Amino acid sequence: MNIYTTYALIENGAVVDYPVNPRVTIASTGDFNVPWNWGGGELDGKTYAYCHGKEPWVTHEEIVVETTPYFNAEAGLWYRGYEVQPAPPELVTERYEIAYTSSQQAIADIITQYSDARAQELELTETQRADWARFREEMQTVPQQAGYPFKFTWPVFPDSTENKMTLGVVRV
Repeated sequence: MNIYTTYALIENGAVVDYPVNPRVTIASTGDFNVPWNWGGGELDGKTYAYCHGKEPWVTHEEIVVETTPYFNAEAGLWYRGYEVQPAPPELVTERYEIAYTSSQQAIADIITQYSDARAQELELTETQRADWARFREEMQTVPQQAGYPFKFTWPVFPDSTENKMTLGVVRV
């Protein structure tokens, strides 16, 4: 969400419009009517409130629906409202397929990266090669774990080669 669309238009202490973007460019100067970090207030006879808060974290089986902002009297601030709902089945399926494909590719990349040929290039000992062969076998069992592809445990990298081989996994 754009930072400038986290404002609510307030009348008589109640939200009458949300989200709104009170920030506009002044044509004659090219400047904005309010600074980028404006906390809200009176503007052109209207009251705008910046609504604080981040979307809650959800699982692949949930979605976040933004609701009407609310005022927290104790903090003296307006907050964005959220409701967590079940995701539509087609979205759950799509998210699963993306996660499954991504993790399968990561596993294949790791196995390829730590192949026997790579171990020979790095002049690893037989013990180190055996450790990495075991590691590759364990990597192949990752998809069999309960909760895969969203919740699983990566095998432990062999200690014997930690300074010779490095791994970078990009999270998607």
